[in-house]
Amino acid sequence: MNIKTAFLLVSVSIVALTGCNLTTSEEATISADQVLTAIVQTVDAALSLTPPATSTSTPTATETATATATFTPSATASPTVQTGSVYTQGQASGCDNAAFAGDVTIPDGTQFAPETAFTKTWRMSNTGSCAWTTGYSVVFVNGDGMGGVSPQSLTSETAPGSSREISVNLVAPKNPGTYTGYWQLRNPAGNVFGHQFYVQIVVTGSATPTATATGPTPTPTITKTPDPSAKPDLIIKNITYDPPNPPKDTSVTVKIQVENIGNADSGAFRVEWWPGVGSESFAINAPSIPAKKETTVTYQYKGYETPDQYTTEALADLDDVITESDETNNRRTKDITVQ
Repeated sequence: MNIKTAFLLVSVSIVALTGCNLTTSEEATISADQVLTAIVQTVDAALSLTPPATSTSTPTATETATATATFTPSATASPTVQTGSVYTQGQASGCDNAAFAGDVTIPDGTQFAPETAFTKTWRMSNTGSCAWTTGYSVVFVNGDGMGGVSPQSLTSETAPGSSREISVNLVAPKNPGTYTGYWQLRNPAGNVFGHQFYVQIVVTGSATPTATATGPTPTPTITKTPDPSAKPDLIIKNITYDPPNPPKDTSVTVKIQVENIGNADSGAFRVEWWPGVGSESFAINAPSIPAKKETTVTYQYKGYETPDQYTTEALADLDDVITESDETNNRRTKDITVQ
């Protein structure tokens, strides 16, 4: 019950009590205290009434789901990088094509002293439809040539679907560092084709550091004036084969030992080698040989197709670039039996 309703009841009570007093005057007179007491009791009774429960609607919280979109980037395919000695896919020319099949000698990163001669050999597969004849050649195309002769004709025929070894003779540069040279096959029309193949070496050593003088001034070194009459003299000291008597169609390592019996350094030169009388010759680069010293150059050969006895020959200073004290002793021959 609210205050307004209680007040109305109090007013009605007062009127009723008053009316009673007016109409029953003959009865005992009601005092003012009695009237107030009745009013207070009436109000207390009204206020003590328990108001009806009021239903209060409590709104239900509604959960709002916020969807978060997660973006997963698509995987990007990384380009395939060819490793090993395959450098790039060359352009096929009609029936000509070639694929790199492996390194035979000088793995990538092989270390050499400055100006060391060596032979690099690759195995290449004929993946075209035409045979590689002796009209085909291997040519230098890019990078560090390292003294390699280019072009060099193939020494035998390679049928489609078969493979062969290809060798070039090189000399390590004089300065330390990493050197890479790229080569490729070329057809008789002059078009290169197929995979390029490379040789990569590391020349060891470092430049001599400049000494900083401390303390007393060092005594200057007396430089000996070269003898203008001193000259080198190159001879072929020996020719060896590994294996000594190879079976046919077998790769043979040819080692040519060159000695400088003169009294002056020779300077770099080339050695020419013939596998047999009347056969095609091959040029091999050789470094400078100091006076009274010797060096050995090697060549990897796979051209003996018929069992027979062959007379091989080697010649020092192929191009006559060295002025020697004796120009008549540069040749040497040796017989080899192919089984």
